[in-house]
Amino acid sequence: MAGGVVGPAADLPLSSLYPLWLRSGPRLMLQLLLYTRSGCCLCEGLSEKLQALDPPPELQLVDIDGDPALQARYHLTVPVLAVSEGFVNGRTAWRELPRVPPRLAGERLQAWLHQQGAIG
Repeated sequence: MAGGVVGPAADLPLSSLYPLWLRSGPRLMLQLLLYTRSGCCLCEGLSEKLQALDPPPELQLVDIDGDPALQARYHLTVPVLAVSEGFVNGRTAWRELPRVPPRLAGERLQAWLHQQGAIG
């Protein structure tokens, strides 16, 4: 048994088991990262729409105003959604997705996420 993991995954290194996958029927959803800022109504709306999905994704929110480098990079472009691509050099690798159309919600948002490779 490797690090408390049992079954077929027990022989895999723990780093290969990340990112955490969420399963609901035939769909797999990767871990998502949402770059946001306080008072951003588009950011709040996208966060709410993502949390309303069934199942809701594992969503990490990052306020860009807490980091000068992120603030310089994303200043007026938030919300920016990224999907985990696994681990590289011990750190999560993130792939930024194209801008999410603000009118997408529910099944249409899930279909868009599938098209972008965020749902398997």
